[in-house]
Amino acid sequence: MTIIKIEETDKELSILGGLNIFEAAWNKIQQNIPWLSCIPKVPKSRKKFEDLLFGFAGDAQCLNDMKDLGRDSAFESVCGGEVLSPKSYGDYLRSFSNHEIDELNKQLAFSSFIQRTAIKKKQDSMILDFDSTANRQYAEKMEGVCYSGEKKFECLTTMHVFDELGLQYYCNVRPGNTHTSDSISKIIHMIMNQMPKKGSYQAENMILPGLKSSYKKKMKVYARADAGYSNQEFMNACLAKGMGFVVRLRADMLAPQIKNIRTWNKPKVKRKTVNRRGGKKETIEKTIQFYDGRDCEIGSTVYANKSVAKAVRVVCIRALKPGELGLNEDSYDYFAWATSIGEHEMNNEKLVYFYRKRGTAENYIREMKNGFDMRHYPCLKLDANRAYAIIGAFAYNVMRFISLLDSPTKPQFAKAIRSRIITLPCIVVRHAEYVIFRYMTHHHRRVKHWLEKLKITQFGFV
Repeated sequence: MTIIKIEETDKELSILGGLNIFEAAWNKIQQNIPWLSCIPKVPKSRKKFEDLLFGFAGDAQCLNDMKDLGRDSAFESVCGGEVLSPKSYGDYLRSFSNHEIDELNKQLAFSSFIQRTAIKKKQDSMILDFDSTANRQYAEKMEGVCYSGEKKFECLTTMHVFDELGLQYYCNVRPGNTHTSDSISKIIHMIMNQMPKKGSYQAENMILPGLKSSYKKKMKVYARADAGYSNQEFMNACLAKGMGFVVRLRADMLAPQIKNIRTWNKPKVKRKTVNRRGGKKETIEKTIQFYDGRDCEIGSTVYANKSVAKAVRVVCIRALKPGELGLNEDSYDYFAWATSIGEHEMNNEKLVYFYRKRGTAENYIREMKNGFDMRHYPCLKLDANRAYAIIGAFAYNVMRFISLLDSPTKPQFAKAIRSRIITLPCIVVRHAEYVIFRYMTHHHRRVKHWLEKLKITQFGFV
């Protein structure tokens, strides 16, 4: 049995030696977005913003954790040699105005579009998933905390928009009784207006001098949303911006349409050949089933409403209720979607598969809650919590950007990225104006690899 003894040392040690990789990634990204014009004009504003950003990367669960992280030599170094008090950061969050938060949300969307170009140079489509989540709060006097009739507890709600890569385009904290689709038209127009275009100020003068063509012309944008967004505001906004959408139809909107579906068919069988161990190939058959696993039928019709700019397709699946014989419409359970995507682009079966991939957005929301502790908000003022959330969204995007650079097809979440890249032990040596991080040999190779990789990363289209 090995006998372990403990001793003290006067050397400065850190468990966040990989934080300079996160800092390098942020510096690479922030050069492409004019975010400094969107933060309050208060002393040390940029430092406080970036300190909070690095705090999220270092797994700070609240503002008080900034004080604990400040004892780490590497964290203190990336924060410019000084970590302020939790109260200073709280006062900074309270200094944000409503306008500044909205402008930061625009820069969040623009930066996400830019980061896509570094991950996927050639793109013909992108998908935006819209969803909101309730975050239970326990403070007695927190502004905006309301009882949610759906969740049955006091909460704030957070609106999120992610693309299929997991990058976030919108993040906003709202009162707990806010409907999920509130101001959705404004959100859609804001996001799409940030899409880089040839001839724009960002593309030509400041951001992407190598941008060769319009993002809007190169890419087809799709939107997916659940029944909370099944309304004319969401549909008309998508149609106005040229987005193909698919949204789950509410039961009250579906009921009048059922009688219009004349033909019900069995879903087509989808066959896929996979390679097994030993070089064996196996054919897997897959078909659409109801959400609880029952066999179903599929049909479609057209939904026309004066309040919607144009008629849209309705795709519906139905499953026989247990014990029923299927003699009438009431013998079935129904599930349906409204879509502006034509059948020549996606047939009924493909549309259902396409929509069901929306569940990935739930993983990104879970990542925000668990990986960056967006379950709880630190301030009593609603706008301060909105500012906290938007800084967290920037930190989430940087972490996601690193994970996508690491593995574009199988990116990892924050827990794994922190373990592999951020939480690297090192010795911090201070010499004149320099701060030197000394790693073990294999960690040094990893850090050097990442710094070189970020250095050659380019934004813009091929």
